[in-house]
Amino acid sequence: MTVWKKKSAECVQNMVLLEKIHEKYKARGFTSIALNADNLDYVPSGRIIDFVKDKGITYPVLLDDQNQGIERYKVINIPITFLIDRSGIISYIAYGKEDLMSPENLARIEKLL
Repeated sequence: MTVWKKKSAECVQNMVLLEKIHEKYKARGFTSIALNADNLDYVPSGRIIDFVKDKGITYPVLLDDQNQGIERYKVINIPITFLIDRSGIISYIAYGKEDLMSPENLARIEKLL
């Protein structure tokens, strides 16, 4: 498996777990947001939309083909997950594949609600 395919698979796994977390906590004000930084010249937005629908993702997926989010949050590896509190402060960063449904991560989320 190439590195790109591995990273892509990890991103998909994280997105699916983010959907579960989103559903679990959205009534309490939690929001999951995904940032897609594919170059839209190579990966058309319609393909991204189809993927999101196919995976049952209901949280917002932002298209960042200008890499503004990548630059602002200094993303150097994907997938990357940030937990951001209500004040906009990053409280936790997970690099790479992460069990977002682990008791430790659910406790981190609970503290932010």
